Amino acid sequence: MADDDILREIRATRDAFAARHNYDLDAMMAELLANQVASGSPVVSLPPRPPQSVAPLPVGAVMSPAEAQTRP
Repeated sequence: MADDDILREIRATRDAFAARHNYDLDAMMAELLANQVASGSPVVSLPPRPPQSVAPLPVGAVMSPAEAQTRP
């Protein structure tokens, strides 16, 4: 993967955010959720999609890239 200025900035920002919270995922999520609530933007929650049954492939079967894209 190419390392450009934008990626370096994103990674530095992400690391600074994590470091402010001592890399504690619970603390990071608490701040992100507080920011979400404070923004006042509506949060969209969709119902879960029903599971789809997919027939298993036979052992040793190979799919073409087109077939792989149509499989969930």
